[in-house]
This record gives sequence, structure tokens and C-alpha cells, in this order.
Amino acid sequence: MIHTLVVTLGKLGESLIESSEKIFGSANNVDCFCLDWADDLETSRAGLQKRIQQLEGNGGILLLTDMLGCSSTNISLDFLEKDKVEVLTGVNLPMLIKATTLPANLSLAEAARRVRTQGQKSIYITSEML
Repeated sequence: MIHTLVVTLGKLGESLIESSEKIFGSANNVDCFCLDWADDLETSRAGLQKRIQQLEGNGGILLLTDMLGCSSTNISLDFLEKDKVEVLTGVNLPMLIKATTLPANLSLAEAARRVRTQGQKSIYITSEML
């Protein structure tokens, strides 16, 4: 089973997971790692490394980060490892919901593609639809 770890600055990850749980209930394959605004990069990197090590041994780890170029993504990229750890940026609620409902037998690469597609398909300019 792929484990999803939402990695964000501040409490964004916790809020996304809380919202997802209100919609679909809790998922045992989803957790978050929130970087503290006051921590330096090395402290944050060490904390994320420890969290990733706790999750190793499953079907891979999908790191959902807030924004490309942001500290959470930059630190996450240090752990990118083919077939073991993948990083997706631009986390949103549809992506997180998709990650919690993926079939257990997917490869990490396919899971990442499906989560990305869901996130992209969920962005609309509503005035263009009405």
C-alpha cells in the first residue's frame, strides 16, 4: 500500500487532512508533516527524514507538497527515489481525496499520475462553465 504524506509549511497539511476526513473518514495511509515556520532547513529536513524512515517498507511514499520552489518541496526533493518516494506539488483537497481512495496494488508512479490528474481536473474557472 502506498502511504501519502502531506508536507507543507504551517498547518495547511493538517487542515487538508481534516477536511478529507470529514468527507471520506480517516485513512490509515495518509498523514502529514508540517514544517514549522521558525525551524531552520536542517531541522525540517531531519524531521522529514525521520518521518519517511518510519513509513518505509510499504508500497512507496507519495509526498504531496504545497508549492514548487517552497521549502516543503525543496526539502522533500532530497528524498526523491524512484519507485520508493515520489513528490507531487500543488496539493489540493481533490488530490488528497484521490490519494486516500487509490487501489492498493498500484505502482508509485501510477498512483502519482492519478493523483496529479485528479488535482488538475478539479480546477475550474466557474464563470466559463455557467
